[in-house]
Amino acid sequence: MAQLAGWVGQEARSAAPVYMNAKPVTISYAADPLADRAVLVATDANGNTVGREDVPLKDTSYQWLGAGIAGNPLPTGTYRLHLESYREGQIIKADGQVESYAPILEARGGSGGKTTLILQGGVEVASTDVTALRVP
Repeated sequence: MAQLAGWVGQEARSAAPVYMNAKPVTISYAADPLADRAVLVATDANGNTVGREDVPLKDTSYQWLGAGIAGNPLPTGTYRLHLESYREGQIIKADGQVESYAPILEARGGSGGKTTLILQGGVEVASTDVTALRVP
């Protein structure tokens, strides 16, 4: 736990849900290498698809603006993102991982020595699921 105290105040990259509050969120993803189209899909807390947008195939970093299906901004809240990869109009991978950076607000110890990080918007992620850290 003491080792993670220095993480508080930094930004963690993980595949945890994204907190959207009208500010762009930088996401990272990798489309299937055989894909000729990639679609970012956003779902709400109930699992309903609330956003779909084509994203560049070759870029691994993208600014998600939080647009809904009709193009309007999504309300403040937490959304799960995944990537669909297509080839010649057919889906070849439906559940591609999408990671984003979020501020770390707190580190909590748990049973079995597991530490949970609390990110902006109350999003919880295991410390072992963090793939990168950066100073905001």
